[in-house]
Amino acid sequence: MNSDWHRFRQLANAGPNRDASDRQARLEAALELVTGMPFSNIGPGRYAWNSWHQREMIDAIVDVAHTLAETCQQAGDLPAARRAILRGLLAEPVSELLYRDLLRVEHRAGNRAAVKAAADKLADIAAALDVDLDEETSALVDTLLGPGEGRLTRDLRCTHLNTSR
Repeated sequence: MNSDWHRFRQLANAGPNRDASDRQARLEAALELVTGMPFSNIGPGRYAWNSWHQREMIDAIVDVAHTLAETCQQAGDLPAARRAILRGLLAEPVSELLYRDLLRVEHRAGNRAAVKAAADKLADIAAALDVDLDEETSALVDTLLGPGEGRLTRDLRCTHLNTSR
């Protein structure tokens, strides 16, 4: 069997004996396979069995995007880190972990407007889903924008993450 998911797993699960540049290239190639949320092109309820599999796939994509973003940030390659994060957000548009990564990347890039836009988008998502966000996210926004500067910390009581990843 040779599906995009099979190929993604092969690329993402590169062994620990690989050198760092090969590992990064494999993770980048894995993320290139991501074009959206897994199974999003299938009508709701059509394949009830896929929900657990979809969650597994989304979690793996978020993990790869986060790992690659951290690796790229440490190497000072902010555009590559941003690309990894945005690709991960295609699969999980409400990933608080990836939004924190995006906030950090934009801050390191000196792009305060993008930091504010990302924080505001996350606040919109939380409000739309009626969920509380992790305190780490609130603290990060306060640190990067200043206490009470982002809608995230001004409008929402951030106490815990109520969504996966």
